[in-house]
Amino acid sequence: MIYAIAAIDEKQGLTRDHGISWDLPTDVRYFRDMTMGSAILSGYRAYVEYKRPLPNRRNFVLVRPGTELREGFEAVEDIEAFIEPYKTSKEILWVAGGAKLYEQLLPVTQKLFITQIKKDFDCVKFFPEFKDKFSLVEADQWQTENDLTFRFEVWDSQQ
Repeated sequence: MIYAIAAIDEKQGLTRDHGISWDLPTDVRYFRDMTMGSAILSGYRAYVEYKRPLPNRRNFVLVRPGTELREGFEAVEDIEAFIEPYKTSKEILWVAGGAKLYEQLLPVTQKLFITQIKKDFDCVKFFPEFKDKFSLVEADQWQTENDLTFRFEVWDSQQ
């Protein structure tokens, strides 16, 4: 199974030039709890922001052939071959960013786990348009933390 997980602002923004613009510890815990024990796949720019591999997960990074990664990260050079077994497996592969990777894998993603934030952060990188290809199947109550209002949403693919 291929799932994507992301926090986005009200314009589907993911990040500014220098990383994520919000501080939501509850979302960090949500990401940790959802992905624990699974494989995660990040693009190279997202990988650069990680201080170390995320514990209790396999940390895959989409890279150009021959790219060296820090210890604890595994290179993925052929995305099509890598994701093929996950398309029909019960094992979950979590797509964890960035924007280009979300866009590339959206057509084969079965579920989206979105943290929707009610604010515009003037982001420069965006989550791809998804509402015409996915249906909202679950939405938590809105909550506020650090003066930000947000909720967790689950979207199922219509494909």
